[in-house]
Amino acid sequence: MLIVEMDKKVQAKAKRIFAFKGSIKIAAEKTKIDRTTIPRVVKNGTGDERTVKAITKYVQSMKVA
Repeated sequence: MLIVEMDKKVQAKAKRIFAFKGSIKIAAEKTKIDRTTIPRVVKNGTGDERTVKAITKYVQSMKVA
C-alpha cells in the first residue's frame, strides 16, 4: 500500500462537492470505496494510492463546484 498526497485543487473541490447531503454515499457506491474512508482522505489530503486516484477521478468528473 502506497500513501500519496491529494492535489490541493482537487481537495478543495472535493470539500465543496461532499458538503451536500448524500453525496458521500453516492460517491462510495460509484467508486467502490467505504463511506467512512472518503471524508477522512479528503480531510487529511493523504491516503492509499487507489483511494486517492478514485476520489480524484470522481471529483474531476463532476460538473458542479
